[in-house]
Amino acid sequence: MITEDKVTEIFCMADNFCKFFDTMTAKYTLKPTGKRKYYRNSTTTKVEVMQTKATSARALSKAFR
Repeated sequence: MITEDKVTEIFCMADNFCKFFDTMTAKYTLKPTGKRKYYRNSTTTKVEVMQTKATSARALSKAFR
């Protein structure tokens, strides 16, 4: 059984990974060449998306047992 502490730990690990990934992505991606940069701020964080996917995958696996 997954306790609330484990969920919190997994969420923190995913958040740390996303921060590291964003740092490395920014470091090694090409910089804009002076053209206008089009982007929007996202409404959910990457770690929230990862947690939603993990939760839905767990729910689906329970449903098909």
